[in-house]
Amino acid sequence: ELDQMGFTAAILDIDGTIDDYPPLLERIANYLNDGKKIAIATGRGESIKKKFFGKLDALGLSESGRSNLYIYLFNGALYLRP
Repeated sequence: ELDQMGFTAAILDIDGTIDDYPPLLERIANYLNDGKKIAIATGRGESIKKKFFGKLDALGLSESGRSNLYIYLFNGALYLRP
């Protein structure tokens, strides 16, 4: 359990992992809202922005939580600030 490990940041892939597992998306929204930093790395382009943020927003991602999220598109070639 990540909460028990005391982590303060994580870097995750999105395709076939968190994007397809709603309970994990809910956990991510909670972690972000709690002030933990999370980076998402994907080979996708900006099409991910609307889809991914829409899911997190529906799960209660706050504005302060958004500031803890970092997204890297095109395999890290482009940084997208939420």
